[in-house]
Amino acid sequence: MIFKRPEKKQICYGVVALFAMLLLLFTFLPQFRIQKFTSTPLRYVSEKELLDSSGLRRGQHFLTGLINRNFAKTLRGRYYKAEQAVKATIPQIRDLEIKLQGTNCIFFQVLERLPVAAVEVDNSVVLMDRDGMALEMRSELPAGVPVITGLNIRNITVGKPIEVALERELKRSLAMLSALVEADTAAAGELQLLPLLVEVRPSAKQRVVIKLRLPANGKILNLSCAQNDYLTKHFVWLRRVIAAGVFDDRVPGTLDLSGKYQIFKPLDEQQEIEKYNWDGVEILPPAPQPVEYVPEESEWSEEYYE
Repeated sequence: MIFKRPEKKQICYGVVALFAMLLLLFTFLPQFRIQKFTSTPLRYVSEKELLDSSGLRRGQHFLTGLINRNFAKTLRGRYYKAEQAVKATIPQIRDLEIKLQGTNCIFFQVLERLPVAAVEVDNSVVLMDRDGMALEMRSELPAGVPVITGLNIRNITVGKPIEVALERELKRSLAMLSALVEADTAAAGELQLLPLLVEVRPSAKQRVVIKLRLPANGKILNLSCAQNDYLTKHFVWLRRVIAAGVFDDRVPGTLDLSGKYQIFKPLDEQQEIEKYNWDGVEILPPAPQPVEYVPEESEWSEEYYE
């Protein structure tokens, strides 16, 4: 039997037909269409909000929205246009990555802006994150969110930073809250400081007054804080001593955390000032006050009287 070698035209037709068939399969097979959406755990933003604002739809081809003019970005498997659309629509999102997983699943990696404080405006409260971004306006204050008072507010627009007369006062207050949140997550322990916060107020000498409600008896503990290298360490220490009940029976006063040491100053000036060490709840004696030396009369030299 004699076999004829296929002609070049036949080979070309076969290659084209094979390519067309593969293209049809690649286009219409469900394995190449988005069937599933997943995300990191969400607290304030819903999955529906994410999907609606991204413009992505179930059943679309996985290449839709993935191909970018920058080929390097396309190879990363991220939907950059969808990311920008979500960030522009939902102010509660700090950062976002939308990635392709396989050929039929899209994963939303979301970093939310969490409310750490609020300001009161008329009969409402406005929640803000650690950067001072206004997240949303509510009629009632959510549990566990402290109020920052003493600010001269000029303008509030949801999705934008809150405008105040003295921006440094707002930044100081938020810095205190960031250090407190860091202390809550830095060490193990059931007691957290953030749920105990009642009020945060900027004060003189670049300090911030924080009011905590003690869990044992509901009394208010006043803190005087300033930005320094010891602040987070102060708050970690404070978690431990509050849990131990150190301040439950203390007289009214203020715990000064503006320096290297924790110093409790009672409102009654006749009460002794208590200075605490880092390692426990032992009370150290107050630092001795310098006494001015005044010589006796007999010690004055004759030259003094001349």
